[in-house]
Amino acid sequence: MKTRSRQLKVIFLSIALFFGACKKDDNSSSSGNSSNVSANITSGSWRVSYFSESGDDYTADFSGYVFVFATGGQLTATKSGVTTNGTWSRDDSSNKLRLTIFSSAPHEKISDDWVVVENSSSMIKLNDDNPARTDILHFIRN
Repeated sequence: MKTRSRQLKVIFLSIALFFGACKKDDNSSSSGNSSNVSANITSGSWRVSYFSESGDDYTADFSGYVFVFATGGQLTATKSGVTTNGTWSRDDSSNKLRLTIFSSAPHEKISDDWVVVENSSSMIKLNDDNPARTDILHFIRN
């Protein structure tokens, strides 16, 4: 019986060591805390793939808009040859992206401070920085 008990201990210890040695890569490009959000967002153009405000889906309001985030903090949203200007900034210490667009509907809905939830070369997912709000904004590379 001692041999069986010892074998079980060795098996459990081996399993524990195996899983303990597995480590998630904290520098993954899909991490919201990744420092490459600014470099990523300024590469190419983007479109809104999903926007929800208080649980209501307003994605269609942004259909046809192409967003360009310039390295100097300038932001443009263009649809059918009409360009709307704004600004953007990144706060790495709080993992936030601030969008300010100088116009009315539908842009005022996304002029806000957003927490970066996910960042990859093809998608940036944002949530409202106010925990009392459930607003969600997703950009995908155009």
